[in-house]
Amino acid sequence: MLDTPEISQKTLKSPYKNDVLNAMNKQQLTEQSARDQVAGGLKNMRKSISNSIFVAHRRENINERRLREEAEENSMTDVLTGLKNRRYFTGDKKKEDDIGELGQEFAEAIRFNHDLTLLMVDIDYFKIVNDTYGHSVGDEFLQILADAMRKTFRQVDILIRHGGEEFCILLPETDTNNMKELVDRFHKKFEDLQKGSGILDQNKILAAKTISIGATSLKDEKGNPRYGDDKKYEDFLAEADNAMYAAKYYGRNRTVIFGSDEYKEYMTNKQEQN
Repeated sequence: MLDTPEISQKTLKSPYKNDVLNAMNKQQLTEQSARDQVAGGLKNMRKSISNSIFVAHRRENINERRLREEAEENSMTDVLTGLKNRRYFTGDKKKEDDIGELGQEFAEAIRFNHDLTLLMVDIDYFKIVNDTYGHSVGDEFLQILADAMRKTFRQVDILIRHGGEEFCILLPETDTNNMKELVDRFHKKFEDLQKGSGILDQNKILAAKTISIGATSLKDEKGNPRYGDDKKYEDFLAEADNAMYAAKYYGRNRTVIFGSDEYKEYMTNKQEQN
């Protein structure tokens, strides 16, 4: 029996004593139940508040992480063309372990003896375009070139705006022989898109702009590896860059492959001039 208030002797002697005691017990049980319900309600309320706070913090953390990821993505994307930029491709030089997408693809291709071809692309006489027609027209040509890249190359290929009017295209599992057909289509696509966009007629430009391309591969034309473990992806990039300048040297609007007879002749002439 629950603790009860002091009961008078008269009540204890009453024939209704049991009824009185039962009534008092029921009252106390009701009061206890009410207190338990209040305590349980407070406990549930505290739990609900705690869960709400946890969910709010979790959402906040997810949002913060999403914002960081978006900021990181934006920092590696070229705003004008929508292509990935140089930082994405060659890494952040302030971070020793950041070798970028080029470094990763290069290391993997070397390790597994896979084909890998790199193209360095430059719009011919682009400075004249900017100086004559203005930077807005120059920007339009850059966007058209980026569009030609997207419409020519595969989804697995890595398309980069390297800086200014220079672009890079990394072709996994592709040797120089397979690359030649892609490059021919690329030259043609860039020309066709210029004509189709109206940029030439609107600005009274008589001829479509052209591109010079330097190409290099991890394997030679016979399929033999050209690189060992001592080589770095920076060397690979420099080869494509030098081949691109060879294409400029021979009149532009062409592709020169690193190590080709044309390239060797260019390097010989360059050394003699120096």
